[in-house]
Amino acid sequence: MTVDKAVTQKMGEGEKPRAPGMKYRHYAPKAPVTVVTGGAKASARYLLTHASEDAGVICFDEFVPLFAGHIVHPLGASGDKRAQAQHVFDALRTFDETNVREIWAQCPDGKGLGLAIGNRLKKAAGFHVEDADDGKIVIGITGGTGAGKTSLLRALEREGACILDCDKIYHEMLESDESLRKALREAFGGAIFRADGSVDVHAMGLVVFHDKEKLAALDAIVRAHVPRECARRMAASDKKLIGLDAIKLIECGLGAICDVTVAVTAPEEVRVRRIMARDGITEDYARSRVAAQQSAEYFRAQCGCEFVNDLPTAAEAAAAAEDFIHTIIKNFKEETKHE
Repeated sequence: MTVDKAVTQKMGEGEKPRAPGMKYRHYAPKAPVTVVTGGAKASARYLLTHASEDAGVICFDEFVPLFAGHIVHPLGASGDKRAQAQHVFDALRTFDETNVREIWAQCPDGKGLGLAIGNRLKKAAGFHVEDADDGKIVIGITGGTGAGKTSLLRALEREGACILDCDKIYHEMLESDESLRKALREAFGGAIFRADGSVDVHAMGLVVFHDKEKLAALDAIVRAHVPRECARRMAASDKKLIGLDAIKLIECGLGAICDVTVAVTAPEEVRVRRIMARDGITEDYARSRVAAQQSAEYFRAQCGCEFVNDLPTAAEAAAAAEDFIHTIIKNFKEETKHE
């Protein structure tokens, strides 16, 4: 099949498409549109780093929660082009009833029906298209305390990866990100702030841990801010391999923008022994900490693959982790090559 140039790019002066209707912009919103091509996860990361706070967003269903605070129109699941075809016109029209200053849209691949959907989006954008594929592989590592995530993170470091500790990033943001701090103040009041203006994490914990609604509010605030900052740091890194260390990888929405998600698990007795040795705490306290977290079954169900770290020595764990990292990177590259 030969695809006319007018389907994929703007016509030059004097050029004519094979069909007259192909030269027009269909259902172009009043606000300028930018279409982002590339893999679904890569384009979601791109939107997170580029869409301004007052931008409208057209994205695949699985990424909608990442854009809390934006006016969002779901396009359909990334793998459901029939749904995307049904929603694309409404998605473009919707924003004329809003005051968004710009619109950012994820674009399906150019295979089959995706070519037609992408053509409609690109024409609405006047062929203002940006490509999100930067060759980076993002691997999300999660699991309960004592499961042995460090073995995988160190293996990634030996591969030259940029490691982002999401808990550390969150605490840095509590000190410096005014948008996050404002959202926390509006939700929980001034009681969670110390006299010097810093956030009292312990006080905030006392507020949310016994109130499901307030805990949900905190989770929503974290989801609206932390993934965006993580995406910015991924984009700023010159490394092609990124490792995300996050015990709440799934809950805060970061799993959605990872190319690979890994659940690190270990038997409860192994975890208890590790925590006791690492933190110098009693067995009862170690068991209570394990019990307070999500189960191995939860992490296993939410992630794309699992690394069982029940090995008796650090050297054995390191060797197994290195083999595991090599395997998942190889598998990911092979899968994307055939897409």
